[in-house]
Amino acid sequence: LSIARIEKLMELGAVDPALALAEQAGAPASPVLFDLWAELSLLVGTEDTACGALSREPHLTQDMGLRIFCAARNGDWDTAALTFGSARALSFLPRQTLDVLDRFLNPDLFEESPPLPAPRTMDPLTFRLFETIGEPLPTGPLPRTYAVADLRDIAGWKSQLEAAERLTRAGALPDNRLLGLYTDRQPAASGGIWDRVRAIQRFDTALSADSADAVAKTLPDAWNEMHNNALEVSFAALFQERLAPVALSGRAAELQARVGLLSPDYEAVAASLPESLSLGDDTALIRAVARGEVDTTTFGIPPDTALPRAIYDAFSTPRPREDWIAMARTGRLGEALLETLYALQDGARGDSLGLRDALGTLRALGLEDTARRAALQILLLDRTP
Repeated sequence: LSIARIEKLMELGAVDPALALAEQAGAPASPVLFDLWAELSLLVGTEDTACGALSREPHLTQDMGLRIFCAARNGDWDTAALTFGSARALSFLPRQTLDVLDRFLNPDLFEESPPLPAPRTMDPLTFRLFETIGEPLPTGPLPRTYAVADLRDIAGWKSQLEAAERLTRAGALPDNRLLGLYTDRQPAASGGIWDRVRAIQRFDTALSADSADAVAKTLPDAWNEMHNNALEVSFAALFQERLAPVALSGRAAELQARVGLLSPDYEAVAASLPESLSLGDDTALIRAVARGEVDTTTFGIPPDTALPRAIYDAFSTPRPREDWIAMARTGRLGEALLETLYALQDGARGDSLGLRDALGTLRALGLEDTARRAALQILLLDRTP
C-alpha cells in the first residue's frame, strides 16, 4: 500500500510528500522501499543521505547502477570501478546507463567527446548522472516528477519558475512557493513567462499600496496571465484575502468576484455579491452552488446546456453511483474516491453524465466542499475542449 501511495505521489509531482511518506514507512532501512526512496532523493538532491545508508547496508538494493553511483559518491572509487566493469562485461545494465556511468567515473577520458544523446527512457539515476557529468537534461519533455529538480537553487530563475508553475498547476506545490518565486527579483526580459512575472509583481505592489485605482488597473493583466496558463485557482488562493476588501467596479469587480468564488471563501463571497453583478449565462447557478441553495422548488428554469445541467442535477436531485458508494461502505473508500475523481476529470472535459455522477457521489461521501469547489471551477473556468 505504501509503495502505491508513494508512486502515485511521484506521478503527480508531489516529490516532497512522497519522500516524507517513504521515510515514515522506514524506507532508509527497507529493501522493499529503498529504491523508491533513493529515486526521490536523487530528484531533490539529497542522494548523499541515501548513499550513506547504502554504504552501511549494501543489501538494501540490487540496482547495480545505484550501487556504482553511491560507491563513487561515498569516495570508494575502486569498488565503483570494479562493479562497473562487471556490469559492463556481463551486460547487467542498459547501454545508455553504462555510457553515462562511464563518463561519470572517467571524466578525463571524454573531455573532447561530443555530448551523449538524450536517453530514450528516463529514470532518476540517469537524469542525475547526466547532470553530474555536465550535460543536464531539460525537464519540460519529461514526466512532471522531474520538474522538482529545477526548484533547486542551482537551476536558473526561469527554470525554477517554469517548474513551479507546472507543479502548482497539478496541485503538487504550495501556492506560496510560486508567489515567492514570482516576486524573487525583477525580470530582465520580456515576453512569455516574464510578462506573467511582471504582471503579478505589479498587482502585488498595487495591493500593498492599498490603492483601489492601482488594483483596478493591474488586476486584469494579472488575471489574464494566470488564466491563460491554467493557474487561476492558485491566483485566487494567493490573493483573495487581500483583494476582497478593495472597492472595485466594472470589469475589475467581476474579476474580483471570480477570484473570490474560486477561493476557499466562495460561500461568504457569494453571500455578499451584488445582485446586479453578472458572471455570464450561468450566474444564477454559480451563485446557488456557492451558497448551497440549488433547489428545484426555488431555482427557476434549469440550465439548458449539458455541463451546467449536470451540475444542477447533481446538487438539486443527487444520484450518486451506487457501486462507488458500495466500495466506500466495504472499506474501499480510496478506490471509490479514485473512480469518482476520474469521472470528475472526464466530466470537466465534457462528459456530462460522468460529471453528474461524480459530483453526486462526492456529496454522498460527505465531501460537499470538494463537490462545490469543483463545480464552481468548471462553471467559472470552462476548460472543455
